[in-house]
Amino acid sequence: MKVLVLSSVFPYPPSDGDRLRIYNFIKEISKKNKIYLISFIKKGEEEFIKEINKYCKAVYTVYISRNEIILKTIFAFLTGKAMNVFSYYKKEMQILINDFLKNNSIDAIFAYRIRMAQYVENVKIPKIVDFVDSLAFYMKEKMQYEKNLFTYFYLLFDNKRVLLYEKKMIEKFDYALVNYEGDKNFLNGKNVFVLSNGVYYDEKKSYFKKPEIVKKIGFFGDMNYSPNKDGIYFFYKMVWKKIEKSDKNLQLIIAGKSSERLNIKGNNIIKTGYLKNLDAEIKTWDLCVVPVRYGAGRQNKILKAWLNKVPVVATSFAVKGIYGRDFFNILIADTPDEFIDRINILLNDNSIRKKIIKNGYLTLKKHFNWKKTGALLNKLLWRLK
Repeated sequence: MKVLVLSSVFPYPPSDGDRLRIYNFIKEISKKNKIYLISFIKKGEEEFIKEINKYCKAVYTVYISRNEIILKTIFAFLTGKAMNVFSYYKKEMQILINDFLKNNSIDAIFAYRIRMAQYVENVKIPKIVDFVDSLAFYMKEKMQYEKNLFTYFYLLFDNKRVLLYEKKMIEKFDYALVNYEGDKNFLNGKNVFVLSNGVYYDEKKSYFKKPEIVKKIGFFGDMNYSPNKDGIYFFYKMVWKKIEKSDKNLQLIIAGKSSERLNIKGNNIIKTGYLKNLDAEIKTWDLCVVPVRYGAGRQNKILKAWLNKVPVVATSFAVKGIYGRDFFNILIADTPDEFIDRINILLNDNSIRKKIIKNGYLTLKKHFNWKKTGALLNKLLWRLK
């Protein structure tokens, strides 16, 4: 099949959850289909086009900037449109897509996120939209923790508009995809399917880190993403400041994009910034903390820690989408005291530590696999033909 993929983010590098999903989807469906990609791109990302060319017959891009997104958001607010959607509308993109469809015979369209669905909502070609997460669901959750009054009212206004648009797109597209069962239940559409994120497995024997004098506690993610920032500040202020006093051999590693900009300081704190090889860093940790209290979809952080044989302490919110069971494949903590208790258990009880590592990896193998998810997506695409 000839498949036109539309993306609101350039799919490489797969350094965050957004790019991770679309990159691996393209990688998997390119095995059985001819892929044509039309994507937004930001200044400085041009060097990554060659990486995506490996999987596509052709790649077309349209530049977008933060200022353009802000201006379109204001315009959408004034005109009653869904701000989170219309902020990514650009006439140049619409013309490019229209011209491509006019001059090429395409069997199916795959729109990544509803921001791209708006460009083809009325096109009479079989099509799939990948919501990834319901933006309306995410906004509803975020409002409970949002302290900035401006952002709160933005969420309050746009939440209903986005939900109406999501419902509309479910009707307009043959299939709508989400990453997590919670989003499917929230959207409640007959043609909504769950295609979970995954990993590619390293089938080597389980990795158990040898005890060292310095014990590393790690957290990773894109720190421009509000739930990550909220989570690490909660952990730093409410947990880390207490446990570092009792054990001077603990080290807190904060890895990921913009981590170096966080207002977090301490002699035993390392902020790595963006890492090209994040797995190599995670493998050195004694445990991973996921103090995320709200957000959307599954926590890729937990999947990646499990893949690297690192035990995890996470909030009850974070474990919802990954089949987490307390003291089986993960340790669950919500309060500062619970985090301190669970961290001490993993650092000092080797039998529990080994059990959590083993069962985390087995859970990962059973439920999360990019090859299986890619096969399901290919099956949906071929159903459209």
